[in-house]
Parts: sequence; C-alpha cells; structure tokens
Amino acid sequence: MELVSRSQLDDVERELQQWAHGFAAEVIRPSAAANDQQRRQPLDVLQSAFDAGLLTLGIPAEYGGGGAGSAVAQALVAEELCWGCIGVYSYLSGTNMFIAALLECGNDDQRRRWLSPLCIDGPHMAAFACTEPGGGSDVSGIRTRARKVDGGFVLNGQKIFITNAGLAHSVLIVADAMDGDERLGLTMFAARGDSPGLSYGLRARTMGWRASTNAEIFIDDLFVVDDDVIGEVGTGFAGAVRTFELSRIEVAACSIGVARAALEYARDYANERQAFGRPIARFQGVSFPLADAVTRLHASRLLTWDAARAADRGEPFGTKASMAKLFASETAVATTSQAMQVLGGHGYVEDHPVEKWFRDARLETIEEGTSEIQRVIIGRALLDSTTPLF
Repeated sequence: MELVSRSQLDDVERELQQWAHGFAAEVIRPSAAANDQQRRQPLDVLQSAFDAGLLTLGIPAEYGGGGAGSAVAQALVAEELCWGCIGVYSYLSGTNMFIAALLECGNDDQRRRWLSPLCIDGPHMAAFACTEPGGGSDVSGIRTRARKVDGGFVLNGQKIFITNAGLAHSVLIVADAMDGDERLGLTMFAARGDSPGLSYGLRARTMGWRASTNAEIFIDDLFVVDDDVIGEVGTGFAGAVRTFELSRIEVAACSIGVARAALEYARDYANERQAFGRPIARFQGVSFPLADAVTRLHASRLLTWDAARAADRGEPFGTKASMAKLFASETAVATTSQAMQVLGGHGYVEDHPVEKWFRDARLETIEEGTSEIQRVIIGRALLDSTTPLF
C-alpha cells in the first residue's frame, strides 16, 4: 500500500525500505502466527536478521555495524519489519535503545567496547533497563541505587517490563547514584547480561507481542567499574529522555507497520467477501471507515518522517516525536479494531491474523510513555509561548 509518495525518499532510503520489506515477507511472516500462538522466541529468525545485518544496522561502520543509524533509516526498517511481526521486531527495538544511549552519551572507547561485540558471532541482543515496578513514565522517580565505592559503583534495585531481559548480551541500567548520603543524580551504567549480581524473572505472558522476551531484572550488589559509567555521573536523566525521544519515533513507525498490515488484509477481504450479491467493499459502511483509516495512516507517516528528519538534522524533535507516537499508536489501535470489524466473526479467531495485530497494536499506546504522557509533553510545548508550534 503506497501511503506516501516514494519521491520523498532518496534512492538509498527506497532500497533500504524494499530490502526490509522483502525480509519481512520472506523470513518473518511465514512463522509469525506460530511464534505468536506458541509464545516462541524466534531465535531462527533473529539469526537470519543478524546474518542479513539487520540487528546491527544502526551501529556505525567503525564499530562493525551497518552504519545506517539515521532516524529516518530506523523508521523505514521498523515499519516494514513490524508489518511482518512486531513481536519479532521487539528484539531489535530493545537493542536499538541500548545502541542509541551508547551513541548519544558514551565516549569512543565505550562505544567500541560495548557496540563492537554485538556485531561478532551473533545474534546478540541488548537491553535498556529503565522502567521499575513503582513507575514507568516518571524517570525521576527511579529507586534503583548505585553506591559509590572504590573503583566504581555497586547497584541494587529492580527493573520491570525490560525487553530482551535474560537474553541480552549487554544491559544499560539507569540508577540513582549516591556517594555516601549525597545524591549525585540519575546515571547510566553498562554491564554484561551475565554479570554476577544480575538475575531475571520469567518471560511475561503478555496480551500481544507474544514472541517477544520481556521480563524483570533483579539487581543485587552488581559492581560496575568507573569506565562503564555511560556519560557523566548525574546526566542519566537527560540521556534517558533523549533515548526515549528517539525510541518514540521508532514506536510510531512500528504502529504504522502493524496498522498497515491490518488495513491491507481488511481491504483484500472486503473485496473478496460477498454479501447481498456484491463485495462488501462496495458498501459505504465498510469502505468509509477504511478510507478514514488510510487517511490517518498517511498522516501518521508524515508525522513520523517529519520527526525523524528533524532528529537527523540535529533540530529539537522531542515534541514532534511525541506527536508522531501519539497519533500513530492510536491510529494503529483504531485501524486494527476496524479491520476486525470488517472481518466480523472471522476477525475474532486465530484463523486470520487480524486478532493478533489488534493485540499487538494495543501496547503501542502504552510503551515509551502512554498517550496521556505524550499529551502532557505536547501540551507543555503548546503552552510555552517561546516554542514555535510548527
């Protein structure tokens, strides 16, 4: 489905989009239903993704990756792979957050030590451990503590809803640093996933994204050397916010991919399904809601690409990312719901993939800041008279 003219993309971006779509169609989709129904970790698909270079696409070439780390490139790949299966893509999205934080806040030595191993003898995943049982969107309320000791820090705490937890080669942990009784501020720490002091809960049994790995992380006297403090001590809040802003562009693109899959399926079904002597697509009660859905998807892509290009130009993009994430995620929920309505009873059973896409889309209005949080961010920008609206 051609939602936005490809003339908005350059030749490299179009080739990247087509390559990712081909991988999704040929490798991800054939096993998507089985992976979902069996809650199976798609390790074979991840191996293929690593072999193809998709797992390390966003890592700069000097560290062994594909060097396609622009926000636009990430959005194009995310949309196409999530058209295949967002549960499979979750392994890449969790790794991308780790990569983004290292690139944004780490020095060259840290990037080389932590990113290069992800490119060797994979597939290797990574995790960004920020969310805690007592709070998700309130990053400033993090309770995991990092106590300063000779040569580094000792971390204690708990994280929840962490993508790739237990499977990740490397983990970036956001914790509140302390020197005695003095609070030094939120700080980011890198650690091997198998480090003494890290343990993991069982995979969460989620409503959607059933192929993904999502679990708690328990942090008990984890020692991290000073060299693995990512960025300056006390700058972790800004680093985490920047990482979430970039991730929101990716979530918007993922939402479009899921919604597009459902809309295409509903369109094809409506053209084939006969009622009262003609295809149900000929009835306005069916065609009008689908027309609204494709219009919202078009707008979602424009918002997403606009935010991505602003990020790539080095312009402030946080509010644009929130707009894209808010609109695209709510569009995905509405579109998958409408697709289910078009199929009627067939949309509610596992014989058709629409019910899976409906379950998968629902998380997009929650992760990386709920829709309500996005409205808070957008509202604050609106009320700030010094901030241009567009």
